[in-house]
Amino acid sequence: MLLVFLGAESIRVAIVDTSVILLAFERGYDLFEGLIYDLDDSYSCVVSDSVLREIIAKKMSSSDRLYRFIDSVIIPRVLENCRVVAVAEDYEFEDADHDLVRLALSLNAPIATNDAELKSVARSLGVKTIYFRESKNRLEMG
Repeated sequence: MLLVFLGAESIRVAIVDTSVILLAFERGYDLFEGLIYDLDDSYSCVVSDSVLREIIAKKMSSSDRLYRFIDSVIIPRVLENCRVVAVAEDYEFEDADHDLVRLALSLNAPIATNDAELKSVARSLGVKTIYFRESKNRLEMG
């Protein structure tokens, strides 16, 4: 398990998916604070380079208002609060889900996602999941 050291404390990492990033921002929820305070353990955000590509693709296909929000708020916040991990070049054009599962397995880390298919695949491989529960406006371990 990868641990990030912050002074005398250490926190675990969570591999974060595009779906939970976009949903959290849409609902006005601070995902990065939630990773620290909502769960039994504190987690630091890790995203794959493919997640950044998905966010940029979403930006490029969005209305002007959403384009500006992704460009001025979401991307800077992700870059400020997450470690970006480049996944091997031969997987460069695969979707982010494959990269996230590979990272989670290699780092023994949970995946934060609201994507039902990704949650199912992760759980079938023994990877824990974190999701945003809209009704409670918080993250939960799933």
